[in-house]
Amino acid sequence: MFLNKSNMELKDIEWDTPSLDMDSFKMKIYRDKSFWYAFKKDKTEHLEEFIGNRIHNMNANVVLELIGRTGSGKSYTGLSLSKFVDPNFKIERNVKYHLDDVLNSTRDITNPICWMLDEVERVWGLGTWRSHSEWSNYIESIRKMQHSVITCTPERKPLGTTMYALEPLRISYDHDLCHCAIADDKQQYLGYVLISHPKEFIGKKMLKQYEDIKDNYLSKIQNREKGDSIGSMADAIIKKYNFDIEVSERGSRKIMLNGQTLIASDVIEVVNAEYPYLNRNNECIAVAEAVKARIFLDKFGVITK
Repeated sequence: MFLNKSNMELKDIEWDTPSLDMDSFKMKIYRDKSFWYAFKKDKTEHLEEFIGNRIHNMNANVVLELIGRTGSGKSYTGLSLSKFVDPNFKIERNVKYHLDDVLNSTRDITNPICWMLDEVERVWGLGTWRSHSEWSNYIESIRKMQHSVITCTPERKPLGTTMYALEPLRISYDHDLCHCAIADDKQQYLGYVLISHPKEFIGKKMLKQYEDIKDNYLSKIQNREKGDSIGSMADAIIKKYNFDIEVSERGSRKIMLNGQTLIASDVIEVVNAEYPYLNRNNECIAVAEAVKARIFLDKFGVITK
């Protein structure tokens, strides 16, 4: 098999990380009897044939989800699968962290590609309804473009025509394998898949590149989570930039920066330049509105520094 490069069988592998504690395991079985298949039926070859048939015979695409808690191995498994789907896989080309990063890139991509959309849970609530609507339309229309998508998320998301969902259950460090449950689009478990560590697919150099990019992304998220509020971000921008207000004879007011009049979209661009991880989303717009409001209020003595 190509995905399981060790060629070992499930029963012969020693696992380092448990799938679930016993109580959670019993509860999962109680709620979904099909979960037994995640330990009984090897569907690795089936997934390989499915991907190969979609890509090579049907000239179509693959849409997969990887679902699991932090440290379960979903991102690494996503890298292995992405390379398996797309032989031209490169970290800077294929790995994205925002919906808009994919949508904005599709204009320039005419060849087959497999996007790996990582950390979906962190970015799904961001952005505008426009982005989500465009994403839904994109997912539904990319089959003949041969644009495949693999997402990594702690829980299932409304990603359109998902073909299979894989849930990493446990890892073997000795054999560099991840044991994943595989479920269909109706969320019924079909069996399990054994997928090798991404260093077997993309090599250690590219893996290190991925880790550096992800660390950089997560550091921005962690800094954001330390407590920057809309108000504090607006205050920081006002303190940094020398805004002014021009009042016309008719009483209309314009925000000025370095002698230039700013329109609403200009203020948004100032905010986005200061906080690029907001990616012009709704929060970015809220900060821009706060900046404008505080400039006017401060100018007319409502706010004192």
